[in-house]
Amino acid sequence: MSTVEPKIIEFNYFYFITDIIEHNQYKKILLNEIDIMPNLKFEDVTKTDWKLPSDFHREYLVYFYKMIHPYMEALRKKLKIKEWHIQNTLDQQYNKKDKHDWHCHNESNWSNIYYVELPETTETLFFDTIKNEIKKVEVKEGQLLTFPSSMIHCSPENQTDKRKTIISFNSDFNKVDLTI
Repeated sequence: MSTVEPKIIEFNYFYFITDIIEHNQYKKILLNEIDIMPNLKFEDVTKTDWKLPSDFHREYLVYFYKMIHPYMEALRKKLKIKEWHIQNTLDQQYNKKDKHDWHCHNESNWSNIYYVELPETTETLFFDTIKNEIKKVEVKEGQLLTFPSSMIHCSPENQTDKRKTIISFNSDFNKVDLTI
């Protein structure tokens, strides 16, 4: 019995990098609120709230959602969509030698990473399954990276002594309106 391989037709796609203007205004507040969260380790990440119950109050999200809302609205318009919502928001802090292995996000349209604190310029890696190669996306502190949730990605090992802090979330965009 032979397996049928799908025909590959390349279709260039895209991701977004957004500079968050209010980053300096919110950075200290977000970091303070994340620092008082329970100290839970997950795999090779020093601290995250990923395993906390969904009804656990995360004060940093009050500030984060307020800050990120206008940027998600702008993205919604750019994508010609009427509605959006956020799900599965979490924080992660990486100390030296921490990393987040290859993964993708299911049950959402887009994944988003807000870089709260970074050791200088850093990168998120993506795996191109068609070309079987790794692609680097360089990001800076205060930027939001938005990409299709099915893209396989990872956070490479933090090789510095400076902590890296991100807020990651999934977003869904619904109801297309090409007139927007």
